Amino acid sequence: MNILQYWFKALVKGLVLAGLILSVDLAFADDIKIGLRANRGVEKGLEKWQPTVDYLNSQLPEHNFVLVPYEGIKDLNAAAGRGEFDFVLTNPSSYTEMEMAFGATRILTLLNMRQNIPLNCFGSVIFTRSDQANIHDIKDLKGKDFMAVSEGGFGGWRVAWGELKTQYGIDPYKDFSSLSFSGGDQEKIVFSVRDGLVDAGVVRTDMLERMAAEGEIDLNTFRVLGERKTEGFPFKHSTKLYPEWPLAIFPNVTDKLAKDVASVLMDIKPEDNAAIKGKYAGWNVSLNYQSVHELLKELKVGPYEGFGLVSISEAIRQHWQWVLSTFVASSLAFISLFSAYWSIRRRKKLEDKIKHMASHDTLTDIPNRTLLMDRLNQAIDRSRRNQTRVGVLFLDLNNFKPINDCMGHLVGDQILKKLAERMVSCLRKTDTVARFGGDEFVIVIADVNDISEITNVAEIVDTLLVKPISVENEEVVLGASIGIALYPYDAETAEGLIDIADEAMYVAKKKSKTSLVDDTEIHFNDARLNTVCD
Repeated sequence: MNILQYWFKALVKGLVLAGLILSVDLAFADDIKIGLRANRGVEKGLEKWQPTVDYLNSQLPEHNFVLVPYEGIKDLNAAAGRGEFDFVLTNPSSYTEMEMAFGATRILTLLNMRQNIPLNCFGSVIFTRSDQANIHDIKDLKGKDFMAVSEGGFGGWRVAWGELKTQYGIDPYKDFSSLSFSGGDQEKIVFSVRDGLVDAGVVRTDMLERMAAEGEIDLNTFRVLGERKTEGFPFKHSTKLYPEWPLAIFPNVTDKLAKDVASVLMDIKPEDNAAIKGKYAGWNVSLNYQSVHELLKELKVGPYEGFGLVSISEAIRQHWQWVLSTFVASSLAFISLFSAYWSIRRRKKLEDKIKHMASHDTLTDIPNRTLLMDRLNQAIDRSRRNQTRVGVLFLDLNNFKPINDCMGHLVGDQILKKLAERMVSCLRKTDTVARFGGDEFVIVIADVNDISEITNVAEIVDTLLVKPISVENEEVVLGASIGIALYPYDAETAEGLIDIADEAMYVAKKKSKTSLVDDTEIHFNDARLNTVCD
């Protein structure tokens, strides 16, 4: 009887375990992944499009739709090649590449909502500062500095590139003095043109109007180049218009699922939460994207890279004698020049290293006093031109010396490196953190429009500095005393700003002596603030 009970219990446990495994498999078997081109960053991409995915889940509960955002187009295309998602929402250029490479098929076209106007097309706007005396038309861009969003960007680059090439005969890779990319940040392009960092730039249509409506820019600051007028399209644009972003499926998606998703999305109304969060009016039956194919073919990019070119093997076959003679001559030239080139290259690397060492702290590899003063003077000059402000934060670490003396200088050096890395990670590229000496650091915040920008940085730095640091299996907690000076209110020179910020730091340091070790005191020198913030 005991043996029968034993085997019966074992059988029951086995059936329960098998049922649990089966239920888990079923729970995850129907994940439907939607790849997303998060052109304004993963966080904003999720904020904008997750409500739409939630809406799909509520209407099709038998499936579990999952949003998978990718900030970079290359990463998105690579994931598509690995079959990591079933649907994709991306720009027309990226979709066209997936269509030809992976068999993607569009099922819907986004109907964007801009200034309460539903639009199913967009383009590019090419612009400069309105006070640029030598740039009045697109043809004037030759020899100028130009910024676009990314080499794979559609409205933020490729559409404008096509316009420059076909309508004005401009090769941006040869005819511009410099061509830079913002890494996907379209607002950075607008600010760079406004601040005179580049002569001109391009963003997708409606970006200028959107930033103006949000109070970030004044439209009168800019001049649109090659402006067009298209009936029914309310935004400034310099190019022809192309269909909006498509929602596409991959070959593994069944016709029924594709139809169900299309039907649900086409029922979304402008007043629905998904549409409000996504800033769109709804979805339309897919438009024709042949114009996108033609553009990419003209530019010879994406699936049309090398289009119309003769292959290397064919060229060699037709002109083998010329190729052979060229190869021999080139080889001889290469051999004779190689030693000279290598010598120059090594010397150049050594010179670059010496220059870097002269301007950077040897321990933390952040700017030293010399580079700090240079960048602070540049920030002041730019602030004077643009009528903005410059913030200077003088930081002195609390309790560093006792820790350094107790645990040793090697541990102290590790702490300084980690704190420097933390401060660098929270600043913009236009800002600077430098080691002033010992356990003192100076942060320069450039192009300040509002004092709150400085306090925000100080609070972020505060948060980072009081986080524990793990060294040699122990956790160390430090704070800092922070003094703040503001150009032009406190001083109008780099030396004056640092001196006043240093004095303000000592006020904060004096106050922090009655505080805990991990308190960070922040003192504003600006008399108008008359505030000490804990």
